[in-house]
Amino acid sequence: MNYINETKTLLAASALILLNITLMPAFAQTPLVDVFHLAWQVPIVGVIVYSIPLIAGAYIAKRGLKESKNAWTWGGISLLQLAYGSFGAGILAGAALSTQATILAITTVVTVGITILAAALVYITDKNFQWAGTYSTYAFIGVFLTALIGSLTPIVLIFAFLLAFTGFLLYLIYEIWHMKNHTRTPLENGLGIYIAFAGVFIHVLQIVARNYLEE
Repeated sequence: MNYINETKTLLAASALILLNITLMPAFAQTPLVDVFHLAWQVPIVGVIVYSIPLIAGAYIAKRGLKESKNAWTWGGISLLQLAYGSFGAGILAGAALSTQATILAITTVVTVGITILAAALVYITDKNFQWAGTYSTYAFIGVFLTALIGSLTPIVLIFAFLLAFTGFLLYLIYEIWHMKNHTRTPLENGLGIYIAFAGVFIHVLQIVARNYLEE
């Protein structure tokens, strides 16, 4: 009955992802955009400002699920939705609503494609991807270091972006592997996949928005 657990996981993750994507254009009409631009004037500040709610939100939400504390769970999820939503809003800000919708649609298709490839890797190879979680942590540590250097030498920021994208991609593979092995409940797995998917989504969004808006 593995497919039942996996279906529940994907439904939970999809609901959280769709909510976050919906919030992005909504937040783009709020002062959260000003916070985004202010924070990223100095790259290391931007990394810290957005890492805090992401790390705290993930920890609080996961702990809430494990201890059956709904207030903790939804409080953590709210922090995650705010962080990812405001980040996406900052990227989309200034574009017409129709353009925002197009960019989000393209980003969704690309990110879903990446997720399908990651899932194929996990299910076809049937290997242990525990290591992907460890290496994603190393990549995120690298983001802080390169962002710090990049605040003084902007050319280094491309490495910060690549490390962040790689970190979330590895984390996505790790979370899919967790789902396959059912070491946690469907809701916990769904939360993990949402966090990883949204991280990949944000980075794909930056690429799509930059190319689309510069045409």
